[in-house]
Amino acid sequence: MTAGVAATLNEELAKSIANVETKHIRHLIGLGVPPSAIAEIGARQPSFGVLRIEHGGDGLFWPAETGFTAMVLPVLERSPRACLPSVVDLVAFRSARPSKWWWRIGAGALLGSELLSDHWLSDPLLVVSTPVAWLRAAGEAVCILNWDCSDFELSPLRDRQELRCDTAELAAKLRDRLMKPKSVPRIVVRAGDFCDAA
Repeated sequence: MTAGVAATLNEELAKSIANVETKHIRHLIGLGVPPSAIAEIGARQPSFGVLRIEHGGDGLFWPAETGFTAMVLPVLERSPRACLPSVVDLVAFRSARPSKWWWRIGAGALLGSELLSDHWLSDPLLVVSTPVAWLRAAGEAVCILNWDCSDFELSPLRDRQELRCDTAELAAKLRDRLMKPKSVPRIVVRAGDFCDAA
């Protein structure tokens, strides 16, 4: 990601956070998100924002003054080399239809990805269906935003002894995705001008 794209994402996130009013917080509470969950997420990272957006058929959204109001969450990536997480994308959704969301640039695969790198693999991991459910869980869950993401993104889920899904539909979809065989690239032995496929 270029520095310009990162700056734009951070600016749009800051604008969305500045747009949050008491009515938006009350609305989230009405959707079953406890105030304590909003506070817990906010202590670790920006919790949510509000933007007027439009979207295209490609799954991406953009800010638009004439668009509809949507909740916005940052999709973060925590690098082992960086102390603070970086925003890699924004995800927007309408609270009336939380099972449908759009990305700002299409790079965000998961909410809660930092939970995949913790060392307590024997502890059950909660996997939720929607960004609203992720908020309800105070961010102590994983929400798969892009089911077509690379196997690299989801393979840490295979290391867990137990995954707890919030719906039977999600459990079936996750089981199918994790049981897909991994693709293996063509492997060759190269010695000088000789090349032999293994």
